Amino acid sequence: MVDLWEYFVGDDLSKMRKLPPIVPLVFYHGKAAWKVPTSIIDGFDADENLREFLRDFRYITCNIIPIPDDQLSSDPEVRAALLPLKYVHRHPDPEKLLEAVLSGLRGDSPLAAKVLYYILDKYPAVTIDMMKAVNERARPHREHDMVSLAAQEWLRQGRTEGRREGNIEGRGEGKRELFRVLLEARFGALPPEVKGQLSRLSADKLDLLTRRAATAELIEAVFVDDFRH
Repeated sequence: MVDLWEYFVGDDLSKMRKLPPIVPLVFYHGKAAWKVPTSIIDGFDADENLREFLRDFRYITCNIIPIPDDQLSSDPEVRAALLPLKYVHRHPDPEKLLEAVLSGLRGDSPLAAKVLYYILDKYPAVTIDMMKAVNERARPHREHDMVSLAAQEWLRQGRTEGRREGNIEGRGEGKRELFRVLLEARFGALPPEVKGQLSRLSADKLDLLTRRAATAELIEAVFVDDFRH
């Protein structure tokens, strides 16, 4: 039925309110009695209150814009996931929004990565340093988790200042900044000699090390020896 309706609508969404009715008809010729439910609703294990919504596949619309932030949900993680959706067209302070979101997310939840990727895609004002600073405040005991996730997404998107500028020198500095943040998120403030080594790494080397650092569970075991050389 869905395939037929999709074919009927095609690219003309105005036809969504003009769908032709389809009455399914089954010709049965088996030996045993017919025991399959003849209505989808009869296949659901639901009480009568829910059945009322299932009867015609009705759905509930909830406009989250006028709902106060602290009333979006009693579950902190659900509330954190709804916040970036609520403000995506309202130009909020990105740092305050990021802190409110990260404070409610559990690092081991699959939802955390999806919410973070949405923020990085829809809120271009969120920078590497902002992510690191907010993550340290909101998640002091797991401060490197979100930074690593963010780094992976930035690498996938090519989001460094240099790549936006489209010049080789800028690309190198963007990679250098991203790698520095990853190091500091994992090990804390970098000593001057390490910063000096970092400034001498080539763009290709930075790209390799940053990708390995962003995806490694044990960062020091993967790239520290390479970095020293």
